[in-house]
Amino acid sequence: GVSLPQPQKGVARGGERVLLRQQSAELRSICQDFLKYSNNMMTEMVGLAATAARSGRPTSLKASAGEMSRWAGATLGMGGSRFVDHSGLGEDSRATAEDMAKALVAARSEIAPILKPIALRDAKGRVKKDHPIDVHAKTGTLNFVSALAGYAKGADGTVMTFAIFAADTDRRARIKRSERESPQGARSWNKRAKGLQQDLIERWVRSTRASSGGSVADHNFHIFEPDIARHVEEDGGVLWVKAHAARGSGAAKAGDIVCPVNCEIAAVKDRVGHRCVIVEA
Repeated sequence: GVSLPQPQKGVARGGERVLLRQQSAELRSICQDFLKYSNNMMTEMVGLAATAARSGRPTSLKASAGEMSRWAGATLGMGGSRFVDHSGLGEDSRATAEDMAKALVAARSEIAPILKPIALRDAKGRVKKDHPIDVHAKTGTLNFVSALAGYAKGADGTVMTFAIFAADTDRRARIKRSERESPQGARSWNKRAKGLQQDLIERWVRSTRASSGGSVADHNFHIFEPDIARHVEEDGGVLWVKAHAARGSGAAKAGDIVCPVNCEIAAVKDRVGHRCVIVEA
């Protein structure tokens, strides 16, 4: 190859001919792609570029993530979340389901149009093309970790913002290095977690539709379904759930709680004719 010296900045003399110009795609298109394909490298690059545009070139990825955390807290209401990178891969990052739901409410006009559609399925796992609920969301999957956050629209046009984080942290911690590519039980666990996510979304949408004149409170709430919990427990897996649903932009009324299958329930209420367990702070 040809060895070249390091480039130096200079002042154009005028009359130079442009030999090459590389123009990136529109930012929205880039964001849509990294959301659709879960491209972590693109996510990090966009985050670093955003920090540079806001406050100058960051000294490190962690410093850039800190700037993003401060911005998200001030702009999107994500006061309980902290990030060490932009992709979310760093194990020291922390985000709550409540914060994610609030951010999605605040930024709905920007985020909703670029999220991919999520197919809902029947009891046999087949895609239901005529399902009355339209879901656009972002998935997040690791071994014994499954997340889904986005928007669900019912047949009556009501849009619900949701964020569901599910994980079996104990089983994940026990994975041997040699088994990380495909640990035993991870695939079936993930299937059950996705089933739980759909069951929660369908319950929430039914609840908002069943309410007359919007009588279901316009605030965030946590919900844990005991019948789903039993199903998961019988399958031999303990599924930890953080579920948060939000209607409108009202302030949260419940704390962000990690509720395992065998957790102590804080309150039991009947909501619009369906027996639910509402876990409140």
